[in-house]
Amino acid sequence: MNYFTELFPLLPELILAVLVLVVITADLFLRRDQKWILTPLTIFGLVLAGIACPLVWGTNSTLLGGFYKVDDLSVFLKGATVVIGILSALFAPSYLRTRRLPLGEFNAVLLFSLLGMCVLASASDLRSSTSCWARSAPRCSSTVSRGSSVSPGRPATPTSPPL
Repeated sequence: MNYFTELFPLLPELILAVLVLVVITADLFLRRDQKWILTPLTIFGLVLAGIACPLVWGTNSTLLGGFYKVDDLSVFLKGATVVIGILSALFAPSYLRTRRLPLGEFNAVLLFSLLGMCVLASASDLRSSTSCWARSAPRCSSTVSRGSSVSPGRPATPTSPPL
């Protein structure tokens, strides 16, 4: 089993996940006058994630038991998300500087949200994931809480006196 071929469709998400960790770690160790380095670092990582999108174009694979699907539409949405992230990272420093907001935290939140959007773009089917969960859980209609009686058409009423 070759793990590289199995994880290859996840390349943009893996790059974003590593980028988040790098930006958070760099923010931790940089002095206040060196925080400007975070913006080029973020943009460089986002460009790498953008380059990874055409590499996985045409993969059309399903991962994680059918819950994660990488197809051309999801890759396009990931690319659009990365472009919006690059624009946000470019325009954010001046805005954050005038309001005295931390640049490192903004970049980390931006990258986490972009990673979430990329994962959401590849979500196969929200309905199938909830129906699988519902099949493993007991049915609500057959579950009766202890100390209550349920009749069809009537609400549940307690049978034991309150304490």
